[in-house]
Amino acid sequence: MALGTLALAGIDCARVESPVESSDLTLEILRQIRDEIRATREDLGGRIDQTNLRLDQTNSRLDHVETTLLDLAEQQRFLVRHAVAGRDRDERVDRELEGLKSRVEAVEARLGPAQ
Repeated sequence: MALGTLALAGIDCARVESPVESSDLTLEILRQIRDEIRATREDLGGRIDQTNLRLDQTNSRLDHVETTLLDLAEQQRFLVRHAVAGRDRDERVDRELEGLKSRVEAVEARLGPAQ
């Protein structure tokens, strides 16, 4: 292992003298790496838990929005059905009114205009 790498790992390079100490140094570096991995795993676990909580909250809000949109769609369908029924009724009344007007005109033509 290069001395520069040891210095970056936070280990005093002046102490490295024999193969036994080098082996101990390697073990110490590996332990530090292990500890850093554990700390990173714990930190990421906490972040993942927070993210999952936020996703649950977002999903809850989206469920509420979906329910509201479905309710609005149902109300819109009701209004459209009502508007179509009203239009159909108006068309039927207009046809009946035209029929009555023609009948009144025919009666007036036979009897003469009303005074």
